[in-house]
Amino acid sequence: MGARAASLSRPEASPRARAAPHLRRAEAAFAAQSLPEALAETRAALAHDPAQAAAHAMFGRIALALGQGELALAPLHKALTLDPDCTPASHALGRLLQDRDGVEAGLPWLERAARQDAPSRHHADLSCAYAGLGRFADAIAAAEAAVRADPECAIAWTNRAYALAQLGRTSEALAAYDEALALQPEHAIAQYGRACVLLRAGDYERGWPAYEWRWRGRQEPRRDIAAPPWAGETLAGRTILLHGEQGLGDVVMFARFAPQLARRGARVIVQAYPHLLRLLGTLEGVAALLPPGTALPPVDCHAPLGSLPHLLGVRLESLSGAPYLSVPDEAARAWQTLRPAGWRRDGGLVVGLAWAGAARDHRGAASPFDARRSIPPGLLAPLLGTPGVRFVCLQAGEARDAARRAGLPLLDVMEGVRDFADTAARLADIDLLITVDTAIAHVAGALGRPVWLLSRFDGCWRWLEGREDSPWYSSARLFRQPAPGDWKSVIDTVAGELAGAIGTAAGG
Repeated sequence: MGARAASLSRPEASPRARAAPHLRRAEAAFAAQSLPEALAETRAALAHDPAQAAAHAMFGRIALALGQGELALAPLHKALTLDPDCTPASHALGRLLQDRDGVEAGLPWLERAARQDAPSRHHADLSCAYAGLGRFADAIAAAEAAVRADPECAIAWTNRAYALAQLGRTSEALAAYDEALALQPEHAIAQYGRACVLLRAGDYERGWPAYEWRWRGRQEPRRDIAAPPWAGETLAGRTILLHGEQGLGDVVMFARFAPQLARRGARVIVQAYPHLLRLLGTLEGVAALLPPGTALPPVDCHAPLGSLPHLLGVRLESLSGAPYLSVPDEAARAWQTLRPAGWRRDGGLVVGLAWAGAARDHRGAASPFDARRSIPPGLLAPLLGTPGVRFVCLQAGEARDAARRAGLPLLDVMEGVRDFADTAARLADIDLLITVDTAIAHVAGALGRPVWLLSRFDGCWRWLEGREDSPWYSSARLFRQPAPGDWKSVIDTVAGELAGAIGTAAGG
């Protein structure tokens, strides 16, 4: 048989076979981050075989890598319609929905993608999702599956370390972080996570230097200040700009160090959130206060407020509790005009209550965290029923409105509150603040006012571990969840303690 006859008798390659080499080249280009080439090869594969699930999945993954999430949705769904077991499509869709709609939206797809034989990264991403929802035992199991799939996956070790830390397994967490850093010493997330574990354990000598890793991938450093960062050198006769970072509570917490710099001879300028400026104006030794976005005066150096403990060599034993803030006169006078009649009825205690942290939906992964640190109003009943106590609402925003709708027996004193100076005036006039871990706890502590802080099980490193007091605020007392999510036990304990305090006061 001649060559022409042989070629005529050979069966024509199937659409899948013709698409296969294009798809292999697309995978290789995608792995090399050559996205235009990957896209061209994927389109060629789809031209040969429009029913190829892997090609639709690759198209969606490329769109996702290009930051075009909405464009990725249709091909990913198409891939899963053609092949419900298309693991790359499930993984990509899970990540897309998680980023767009929140962790819970992407979780089912990430779970589907993390099959027994799935790549390490799929298990690692599932571990992140579980941790974001506070499901730390599940996060550990998924991270361990990732490590089994690839023992050299630094992010898997990091995820395992983080989840262990949130369950209070400090020594195991540090060991897991060490494994991650042995594989990838410059892994900024692992370095920062390790810093938080060290700080929670009270190891400030190692923790504060490591905390500077937050500038590598977690926070953006300031680039609009012409002066150099302060490195701890003499400040006599020099002007230093201190600027706020992270949340409102962080600014209040670290602002305590500004007077130390003034006592070293510095002219101290503080730039912070507008809601804090009037209150921070009561700090000793601060020469000027600036809101964000204002033109900066000439300065000799600058420092983020959160770097001051490192620069000053702060240790637990060197912390002085409080107070270091006071109520501005203007805010005190304004409160006196608004103070409700019969404020001290029957001579009982006046207790302020804040049960929810500020919602931060724009931060994506912060939403589950905010839910974990907030208490459903329905659980407050045992506390609100304490005889001899007038409870006042010190909650703002949606939580305040929800309390009104629910008819909680709270006196609302937030009318007329413009900023934290006005809040401070109310805190100075109550007997006790009971609050979850949010900015008002720091304000009360900085004023030296009694504050009972209700901490979630995976509490912030600032409150250390295994303690009921705080070296940061001498007037604070901590009540911690005995298990993740167990607010009922916390409320019952606090209600009992408050009733006992009332009885002691009455007996005295």
